[in-house]
Amino acid sequence: MRKLLQSLCFITFFYYVYIPLHAENITIKIATGEWAPYVSSKMKNFGPSTEIIQASCKAANILPIIEFYPWKRTEHYLSQGEYFGAYPYTIRKDRQKIFDFSEPLFKTVVVYVYYKQNIESRQIKNIKTLADLKNYRLGGLSGSFQFQELDDKVYKIHCTTNIQQAIKMLVKNRIHFFLEERTVAFYEIEKAFPGKSIDFGILNFHYGSQTYDALMVSRKYPNSDILLKKFNEGLKSIKQNNIYTAIVNKYNMAPAD
Repeated sequence: MRKLLQSLCFITFFYYVYIPLHAENITIKIATGEWAPYVSSKMKNFGPSTEIIQASCKAANILPIIEFYPWKRTEHYLSQGEYFGAYPYTIRKDRQKIFDFSEPLFKTVVVYVYYKQNIESRQIKNIKTLADLKNYRLGGLSGSFQFQELDDKVYKIHCTTNIQQAIKMLVKNRIHFFLEERTVAFYEIEKAFPGKSIDFGILNFHYGSQTYDALMVSRKYPNSDILLKKFNEGLKSIKQNNIYTAIVNKYNMAPAD
């Protein structure tokens, strides 16, 4: 009798776990937010991050239901296990204590952008480290991690509510540099001054280290560990068959190593 009950329990577990995860087009819920040009509800195919997510899921026989929310709400839903994952999120040690991460989707780097007409080239050559920027006015988004780390008693920091405002302050010489992820910065510059991106430059060093963005996964979502493994297999597949390379090249992104 005991062996019969054990067999029935195994069959029940097999039916509810193994069968759904090996059926075609497993449906999962994924959340994201606005961070153009990487992801946006206003962009074609919702941007390159979404194209990578969709292609990886397709290769793994996963059907993602993607929904847009403000970023704070996205993280809340993820912490409650209401969504399998959210993207793109930078892989950080503090987040890894709470969430799991997929293999990297792409690489990001925060740069110092300047307006060439306002700063002489000889000044630029003399700026080699962050310490050399103490006498310059730095701008960027309020709440961004770099301004949470920089000491405003040491550096002259001017925060803005959006990137477009920072770009306009830069051109008007109200700030000397603004800090932003490279691809995002030049996407916004092109929006503000179409065809004038050549008038802007970046310093030869960047802020902090290069980081990697990935799909951040809830540990409370049903079978998240198995689903994450399948997703990573799909991502590996598109990296091997050049689908991934075509996406990152099309959008001038920095591919994950």
